[in-house]
Amino acid sequence: MIDTVQIGGFDFEVRRSGRRQTLGLTVDRTGALIAHAPIEVSTDELSHWIQKKLLWVHRKLAVKQETTRQMRAPE
Repeated sequence: MIDTVQIGGFDFEVRRSGRRQTLGLTVDRTGALIAHAPIEVSTDELSHWIQKKLLWVHRKLAVKQETTRQMRAPE
């Protein structure tokens, strides 16, 4: 089940799984934000948890932006 939640000006793709037991966040290669959650976790609970993790998200996006600046285009 895939859903979307907007928190702090960011759009998080929510992927729910019956096998998953914990909450998790991923910043993928393209900078897309993905929240992983068990099916039984409510959207409000997930939103509150993501809100607490926004500093981590900002740091990861800053690192990603810095590394993409340092890479030079092939000549």
